[in-house]
Amino acid sequence: ERAAALRAGRYRVSVRRVGHLPAEAWLDVAAGATAERTLRLDAAPLALDQVVVTAARRAQRLGDAVTTTEVVTRADIARTGAADLSAVLTEQTGIQLQGGHPAGAGVMLQGIGSERVLVLLDGQPVAGRISGVLDLSRIPASMVERVEVVKGPQSTLYGTDAMGGVINVITRTPARGTLGAALQATAGSQARRDGTARLAAGRGAL
Repeated sequence: ERAAALRAGRYRVSVRRVGHLPAEAWLDVAAGATAERTLRLDAAPLALDQVVVTAARRAQRLGDAVTTTEVVTRADIARTGAADLSAVLTEQTGIQLQGGHPAGAGVMLQGIGSERVLVLLDGQPVAGRISGVLDLSRIPASMVERVEVVKGPQSTLYGTDAMGGVINVITRTPARGTLGAALQATAGSQARRDGTARLAAGRGAL
């Protein structure tokens, strides 16, 4: 910025810009002379309202969602140390696991069985139910960016499969032109041995 016809003296210059920390400095201006001062702005994180898509099948702010919607963020998933999606969801209030056939773990919402809880993967229904139960332990936590949980009947938007609610799993998006890999192993009592591997790459629009 330029300021013309300033009187001689000392001026305080302040600069502010969205997404940056403010900066200020003192500038001495002599009569009939030109003074310059360069200020460097450091980038600062800008907190935005959390956006969800499950409650109304469109992107909207979490605070504007008319139905009860809970979001499990990537940071929350990392803190649990869970190896799969079913273990992540056990930390959430109002969610219970339901035994699969012959093994695995489905999910119950507010007492309604997994047959009436719709599970989406990036907005699309997940196939592979056995006796009405979808085994969430087969979805590794390493591939999940966040989980949106809508509790209560959602049949108007999603059909009768959503009588208990909707769980939308948003997967992690790899950066374009990069290749990422992750390997996780879990061991425990009762001869438990679990392992997951993840390989992701982005190129162009893919």
